[in-house]
Amino acid sequence: MGDFIKNTMSLVIIGDEDNSKFDGKIKMNGKEEGFHYHRDSIKQIVKELKQEGYPLDNINFSDANESGFDLVNKGHILFCNCTMGSYCFGYIFLPKRLTDKQIESLRLFESNFQKFPQLYLMRIDKQDQESFETEVSAYDFNVDLLIKTYYNTNTKTK
Repeated sequence: MGDFIKNTMSLVIIGDEDNSKFDGKIKMNGKEEGFHYHRDSIKQIVKELKQEGYPLDNINFSDANESGFDLVNKGHILFCNCTMGSYCFGYIFLPKRLTDKQIESLRLFESNFQKFPQLYLMRIDKQDQESFETEVSAYDFNVDLLIKTYYNTNTKTK
Protein backbone atom coordinates (compact mmCIF):
# COMPACT_ATOMS: atom_id res chain seq x y z
CA MET A 1 0.00 0.00 0.00
CA GLY A 2 2.99 2.28 -0.41
CA ASP A 3 3.58 4.98 2.20
CA PHE A 4 1.41 3.99 5.18
CA ILE A 5 1.01 7.51 6.58
CA LYS A 6 0.38 9.13 3.21
CA ASN A 7 -2.03 6.55 1.79
CA THR A 8 -3.82 4.64 4.55
CA MET A 9 -7.22 5.99 5.58
CA SER A 10 -8.67 3.12 7.64
CA LEU A 11 -7.56 -0.28 8.85
CA VAL A 12 -9.65 -2.98 10.54
CA ILE A 13 -8.34 -6.11 12.28
CA ILE A 14 -11.09 -8.65 12.86
CA GLY A 15 -11.41 -10.20 16.31
CA ASP A 16 -13.54 -13.35 16.22
CA GLU A 17 -12.21 -16.48 17.90
CA ASP A 18 -15.30 -18.37 16.73
CA ASN A 19 -14.38 -17.79 13.09
CA SER A 20 -10.81 -18.93 12.43
CA LYS A 21 -11.02 -17.90 8.77
CA PHE A 22 -11.47 -14.25 9.71
CA ASP A 23 -9.97 -13.90 13.20
CA GLY A 24 -6.97 -11.58 12.82
CA LYS A 25 -7.83 -10.73 9.20
CA ILE A 26 -6.63 -7.30 8.12
CA LYS A 27 -8.57 -5.00 5.82
CA MET A 28 -7.33 -1.56 4.91
CA ASN A 29 -7.69 1.06 2.24
CA GLY A 30 -7.00 4.70 1.60
CA LYS A 31 -6.22 7.41 -0.86
CA GLU A 32 -4.67 5.05 -3.44
CA GLU A 33 -8.09 3.40 -3.68
CA GLY A 34 -9.81 6.79 -3.94
CA PHE A 35 -10.94 7.21 -0.33
CA HIS A 36 -10.73 10.59 1.38
CA TYR A 37 -13.34 10.15 4.11
CA HIS A 38 -13.34 7.59 6.91
CA ARG A 39 -17.06 6.86 6.54
CA ASP A 40 -16.63 5.77 2.91
CA SER A 41 -13.41 3.93 3.67
CA ILE A 42 -14.93 1.96 6.54
CA LYS A 43 -18.09 1.24 4.54
CA GLN A 44 -15.97 -0.29 1.77
CA ILE A 45 -14.04 -2.44 4.24
CA VAL A 46 -17.30 -3.77 5.71
CA LYS A 47 -18.69 -4.39 2.20
CA GLU A 48 -15.57 -6.37 1.24
CA LEU A 49 -15.69 -8.44 4.43
CA LYS A 50 -19.35 -9.27 3.79
CA GLN A 51 -18.55 -10.25 0.19
CA GLU A 52 -15.87 -12.59 1.53
CA GLY A 53 -18.47 -14.22 3.78
CA TYR A 54 -17.89 -12.51 7.12
CA PRO A 55 -21.17 -11.67 8.88
CA LEU A 56 -21.11 -7.97 9.73
CA ASP A 57 -24.66 -6.85 10.26
CA ASN A 58 -26.11 -3.81 12.00
CA ILE A 59 -23.30 -1.42 11.12
CA ASN A 60 -24.57 2.16 11.09
CA PHE A 61 -23.02 4.11 8.22
CA SER A 62 -24.62 7.47 9.00
CA ASP A 63 -21.16 8.74 9.87
CA ALA A 64 -17.66 7.41 10.53
CA ASN A 65 -18.12 7.54 14.30
CA GLU A 66 -21.17 5.30 14.30
CA SER A 67 -19.68 2.69 11.99
CA GLY A 68 -16.43 2.77 13.97
CA PHE A 69 -18.28 2.34 17.27
CA ASP A 70 -20.18 -0.62 15.84
CA LEU A 71 -17.01 -2.33 14.60
CA VAL A 72 -15.14 -1.87 17.87
CA ASN A 73 -18.15 -2.98 19.94
CA LYS A 74 -18.17 -6.19 17.88
CA GLY A 75 -14.57 -6.86 18.97
CA HIS A 76 -12.59 -5.47 16.05
CA ILE A 77 -9.62 -3.08 16.07
CA LEU A 78 -10.07 0.11 14.03
CA PHE A 79 -7.29 2.46 13.02
CA CYS A 80 -8.11 5.86 11.51
CA ASN A 81 -5.35 7.93 9.98
CA CYS A 82 -6.23 11.60 10.49
CA THR A 83 -3.07 13.07 9.00
CA MET A 84 -3.54 16.52 7.49
CA GLY A 85 -0.65 17.86 5.48
CA SER A 86 2.47 17.64 7.60
CA TYR A 87 0.49 17.12 10.83
CA CYS A 88 0.56 13.31 11.29
CA PHE A 89 -1.70 11.65 13.82
CA GLY A 90 -4.02 8.71 14.10
CA TYR A 91 -6.43 6.92 16.38
CA ILE A 92 -6.44 3.25 17.32
CA PHE A 93 -9.78 2.15 18.71
CA LEU A 94 -9.38 -1.00 20.76
CA PRO A 95 -12.11 -3.46 21.75
CA LYS A 96 -12.67 -4.76 25.28
CA ARG A 97 -10.40 -7.71 24.59
CA LEU A 98 -7.99 -8.86 21.90
CA THR A 99 -7.69 -12.29 20.35
CA ASP A 100 -4.29 -13.91 19.87
CA LYS A 101 -4.62 -13.51 16.10
CA GLN A 102 -5.49 -9.83 16.44
CA ILE A 103 -2.34 -9.36 18.48
CA GLU A 104 -0.30 -11.09 15.76
CA SER A 105 -1.86 -8.88 13.09
CA LEU A 106 -1.38 -5.72 15.16
CA ARG A 107 2.32 -6.54 15.47
CA LEU A 108 2.60 -6.38 11.66
CA PHE A 109 1.82 -2.65 11.84
CA GLU A 110 3.91 -1.78 14.89
CA SER A 111 6.65 -0.11 12.82
CA ASN A 112 4.05 1.79 10.76
CA PHE A 113 2.35 3.12 13.89
CA GLN A 114 5.75 4.14 15.28
CA LYS A 115 6.06 6.63 12.41
CA PHE A 116 3.21 8.75 13.80
CA PRO A 117 4.36 11.61 16.05
CA GLN A 118 0.97 11.35 17.77
CA LEU A 119 -1.10 8.24 18.12
CA TYR A 120 -4.17 8.11 20.34
CA LEU A 121 -5.39 4.88 21.90
CA MET A 122 -9.13 4.96 22.39
CA ARG A 123 -11.86 2.74 23.72
CA ILE A 124 -15.59 2.90 23.24
CA ASP A 125 -17.82 2.89 26.30
CA LYS A 126 -21.27 1.36 26.73
CA GLN A 127 -22.97 4.53 25.51
CA ASP A 128 -20.95 4.49 22.27
CA GLN A 129 -18.87 7.40 23.42
CA GLU A 130 -15.17 7.74 22.76
CA SER A 131 -13.06 7.44 25.87
CA PHE A 132 -9.50 8.71 25.58
CA GLU A 133 -7.02 6.25 27.03
CA THR A 134 -3.58 7.57 26.26
CA GLU A 135 -1.45 9.37 23.74
CA VAL A 136 1.55 7.49 22.41
CA SER A 137 4.30 9.89 21.45
CA ALA A 138 6.66 9.48 18.54
CA TYR A 139 8.15 6.05 18.09
CA ASP A 140 6.73 4.68 21.35
CA PHE A 141 4.02 2.37 20.01
CA ASN A 142 4.71 -1.14 21.26
CA VAL A 143 2.19 -3.99 21.12
CA ASP A 144 3.56 -5.77 24.20
CA LEU A 145 3.43 -2.58 26.26
CA LEU A 146 -0.07 -1.86 24.97
CA ILE A 147 -1.25 -5.29 26.08
CA LYS A 148 0.43 -4.97 29.47
CA THR A 149 -0.92 -1.47 30.09
CA TYR A 150 -4.29 -1.41 28.37
CA TYR A 151 -5.29 -4.97 29.16
CA ASN A 152 -3.40 -5.19 32.47
CA THR A 153 -1.58 -8.39 31.62
CA ASN A 154 1.87 -9.51 30.52
CA THR A 155 0.57 -12.30 28.35
CA LYS A 156 -2.26 -13.01 25.97
CA THR A 157 -5.54 -11.35 26.79
CA LYS A 158 -8.26 -13.61 28.09
